[in-house]
Formats: sequence, structure tokens, C-alpha cells
Amino acid sequence: MGIKNFLQHYYGGQEYHVGFTKFSFASKRIVLDAAGLLFSCAMQHSASYMECVYTTSLQAFQRQLIYLNNTLRWDMVVVFDGSDSRLRHHKRRRRDLSRSVTTARPPDRI
Repeated sequence: MGIKNFLQHYYGGQEYHVGFTKFSFASKRIVLDAAGLLFSCAMQHSASYMECVYTTSLQAFQRQLIYLNNTLRWDMVVVFDGSDSRLRHHKRRRRDLSRSVTTARPPDRI
């Protein structure tokens, strides 16, 4: 998942830490997986999240989307898991193929 051989395009060896604001995505349409952003917002507010107070995490999620759209001028399509998006057809095709191979295989004997 993601960009293959991403680090080889940047100097610094095996690791390179850079904020996503350094990339110029203003002229491109970005498909944003909501699960990753929601998870990072839940991690930032983990104490309240563990107490089943999800409002702070959702507010951080909303603020981040507004920041990406208004300040950085990202043209985003936010994809939530469970939605059938044509932009994620390659993942659906891979999963369907994997599922068909798994169901066609005879069960292992114990």
C-alpha cells in the first residue's frame, strides 16, 4: 500500500521524516483514506478516547480536514471504509482475487 520505494527518492538513508505540508499537492486531486486520519486524531486524544469520549477526536479530524482544504488548498476526496468508491477499484480487485483463491483452495486437514 502507498508509494513503492518511496524513501529512495529522498536523501537521508533508510529514514526520512518530513511533514506532509512540504509536498505540493495543491494542483492534484488527493484520495484521502479517512481511517488513517481518524486513527491519528484518536491517538492525539487517546486519554479521552479510552474513556469513550469520541468528540475531541472527531473535532480534531474535522479541524484537520478544514486545514488541508482551506489552508493547503488540497482538492480531496475523503474515502471512508465500507463505501464503494471507484477510486479504490485496484484494492477491491486485489481483495476479490485473494478471496477467490482462498475459497477455491481445499481446507487443510487437522
